[in-house]
Amino acid sequence: MRNIIIFALAMVILGVGIALFIGCGEDDNGNNNVEPPQLINYNVVDSCITGTIDSVDSIPAILDTTIEVTVDGCTIHTTRIARFNCCMDSATIELSSSGERITVIETDHAIFSCKCICGFETSFDIIVHEARDYILGIYRAYDWDGAYCSETTLVWMDTVSVTDCP
Repeated sequence: MRNIIIFALAMVILGVGIALFIGCGEDDNGNNNVEPPQLINYNVVDSCITGTIDSVDSIPAILDTTIEVTVDGCTIHTTRIARFNCCMDSATIELSSSGERITVIETDHAIFSCKCICGFETSFDIIVHEARDYILGIYRAYDWDGAYCSETTLVWMDTVSVTDCP
């Protein structure tokens, strides 16, 4: 019985040693295995902001320059005026990341689109799990009249510094 207990204890110690050696703390590139950023909140105001209506033809020429980015601990909060179809039914957001890059794609959906775009106030929160500089890129796509445009347009990109995140 004593030999079985000693053998079991040796196997546990060996297992822990192997797990640490294999790399529970780092990947093959020497990077810490940190959880990827996560979208925790997305809001779009339902109505077009007065005075922001433009022709659909002006979409590529108009970039979303009204943006506010703040950092609170591990949370990146973004508020901006997004340019969506005037007859938008809904908007969705996708988040992906790779290393320091965080990519957000906002898509406006309109079953019956209008020939105009206007500003909608949007906000989203992203939680990160590591203090560092991130390159946040916000892109736009659209899905009007059932014709999804898979090409995205960059509307904003900048470095966001997260310094007070454990």
